[in-house]
Amino acid sequence: MTGATNERSILSCILDRDLIAGHGVPTLTLLSSQYQKLLIFISIYTSFCCDWLVRLRVSTNLTWNFVSSLPLPNFDKVSPGVAQRMSWCAAKLTCTTPELAEVWNAVFPENPLTYESAERDLWKRAELRAEIDAMVAELYGLSVEEYAMVLTGFPLLDRDQPALPGDAFLTEGDEKSKKGVEGGNWLERDWGIFEIKPRSFITRDFALLTYMKRKTYPLPQDLGAWFRDKVGLDPEGPISRFMIGTVVDLEERVATAKEKGAIPYVPTSRG
Repeated sequence: MTGATNERSILSCILDRDLIAGHGVPTLTLLSSQYQKLLIFISIYTSFCCDWLVRLRVSTNLTWNFVSSLPLPNFDKVSPGVAQRMSWCAAKLTCTTPELAEVWNAVFPENPLTYESAERDLWKRAELRAEIDAMVAELYGLSVEEYAMVLTGFPLLDRDQPALPGDAFLTEGDEKSKKGVEGGNWLERDWGIFEIKPRSFITRDFALLTYMKRKTYPLPQDLGAWFRDKVGLDPEGPISRFMIGTVVDLEERVATAKEKGAIPYVPTSRG
């Protein structure tokens, strides 16, 4: 079960061969000789790019019809270096228990799985996930600006993370929403009344920064102006629902958020 308005819409993982998956868990079975391809599949299916494509179509149930019709990058065009790096990152993230030792050992026979093989530090795991997302975005042929637009399609991320000063998400309201301080708790524009909810954007910023560095793209010193001028999405305009506060330099935003204890890619708790 999923939805186009959930925090994430597609959740993908590797199942032990002895587990059973029903109709609600579309499953691919690959030969043991294809474990590297399996890890690349996982990397693509858990990426923001693939998730964004799913959100264009899915309603409440991610059936095999949706999964099988997703456009994927051409595997024949994945260079050996990218394939090796992507499978290494995915294995570090995925092979955390003995049940998946077979996958790890098939890809890295010279380094059998141990407890230390997997990456468990949350920030380092975020670095691996951002690198995978960047590699997948590159395989899809996205420009930096296109990738930035994809990342804005996940507005519910980071709700547990500490927000930077002035960073907020806007939700549509009405006259009853005018409580507290105007500009602090709510604001009124020509296109409506909105409630202002402080929000961290650490995952979006970190993923975008990682892709920019990979593409040797000039880092924005004013992220709001960059979104307006380069991406075509003005944070102060009628379409955007995110506000960028006083910290506007992208690299500084990530560093400051990290100092405040924010961690990218951590799912929001149900509590």
